[in-house]
Amino acid sequence: LVGTQSPAAACTDITLSVVTNGPDTSLHFQWYFGANLIGSNAATFTIPNVQFSNAGNYSVVVTNSVGSSDMASGALTVQDIAPIVTPHPLTVTLATNGNYSLTSADKAALVAGSSDNCGFFSTNFTPSSFTCTNVGPNTVTLVLTDVKGSSTTNSAVVTVQDLTPPTVFFTPISVPLDASGNYTLTPADINKIATNSSDACGIANETVTPNTFTVCESSKSVTLTVIDVNGNSNQITGTITVLPPVAPPAVVYVDASYGTTCGPVTFPNLGGTDRKSVV
Repeated sequence: LVGTQSPAAACTDITLSVVTNGPDTSLHFQWYFGANLIGSNAATFTIPNVQFSNAGNYSVVVTNSVGSSDMASGALTVQDIAPIVTPHPLTVTLATNGNYSLTSADKAALVAGSSDNCGFFSTNFTPSSFTCTNVGPNTVTLVLTDVKGSSTTNSAVVTVQDLTPPTVFFTPISVPLDASGNYTLTPADINKIATNSSDACGIANETVTPNTFTVCESSKSVTLTVIDVNGNSNQITGTITVLPPVAPPAVVYVDASYGTTCGPVTFPNLGGTDRKSVV
């Protein structure tokens, strides 16, 4: 009995057939599953969508035109074929809060082309959610289970990226000139200016440009640049107020013809310099 020699895959169609010899072409066929008649008048019998309940003993009785008969039999076994998992790489972008969870579309993309003769019952993805600590490539375990309970495990790479720039706020400050009429922002100053700036994944660097001030400036427009740990940056401009020196200059030269423009001046006495605010 042809068709019972090897296990049949569940959820597929299987055709049993009998091979006869002799000149008589007027043959009658009766197919049995156990003791139950299941088909007749054909040398083949097809079982559609084979299930485990179809496994068992099959036989066929062949009768010729003069009433002579013979029987062939065989045992049909049914097995479930495990799912075939075809993994695909995927790139996802963290939300502004620094988190991401795989969507249904993401999961479908990760296992696109995977198949099972009986159909999938469940799919499992581990991990399925990501945070700032996962920026870069991540190995995700894929487990596909079919409706018969067979499962296959594979893995795919999910690359997590952070494309959200920092949220930047500018806090104005005032800086006092030193006795030489100059001031350079300190790290503490920059930290105050950027106090309310934030980033879900963390801030790596804060800079203010320009960061120096002179006696000729009562205020100055500067740019605050904030860079997060993943290289995203954002900028904002603001104004810093420049205060007079808290102590008088060490040497003051007086020139009656001093002009109205703030800046260095040259006097008759050699090397003399002055600035308007200290005259």
